[in-house]
Amino acid sequence: MKLTDEMIQQNTLLRKEVLNFFNSHLLLDNPPRAPIKPIHTQCIKWTGPRDSEYGKFSMSRVDLGGVFERLAHIVSYMLFKGYVGNQLVLHECQESLCVNPEHLVLGNHQLNAKHALMNRKTIKPFNKIHKLLTEDVLSIRNLYFKHDYPTKILAEMYKVTPKHIQRILNEEAWNIKP
Repeated sequence: MKLTDEMIQQNTLLRKEVLNFFNSHLLLDNPPRAPIKPIHTQCIKWTGPRDSEYGKFSMSRVDLGGVFERLAHIVSYMLFKGYVGNQLVLHECQESLCVNPEHLVLGNHQLNAKHALMNRKTIKPFNKIHKLLTEDVLSIRNLYFKHDYPTKILAEMYKVTPKHIQRILNEEAWNIKP
């Protein structure tokens, strides 16, 4: 049997136990790198186990016959803001390990995609199959236009084809502004 969100919300002692366990896995960190909107508080990073890129909260309660497992940012939202239901919990700070409830909002897949599009120029490529980051592309253009690096050398440096370098230089790929 799994412990549910509703059980945590309704049982005050269990909720306090979850909160204490949750608080033992936190680290106050630097300001967010690329927030969706201005954020004036620091990220609080999850230091416990991870599930892919997100923090993973897991707590057993043998006496209740179950385990409570959720992503850490969802537990944070639930503990400090309220019921999540079927909605997604999104990071406005764009830090996947952040559990600061001030940085978390409820949303849907459409809003999550919009956040990803807004952020793609700052942290990592929007499409995860890309080999290059935005900073790589800007560096390639700088090396080519200001320092006369040949496209063949740039292609070897960044492990892409010379044709791809040429597409970047012509802004056919990675049409970004520095």
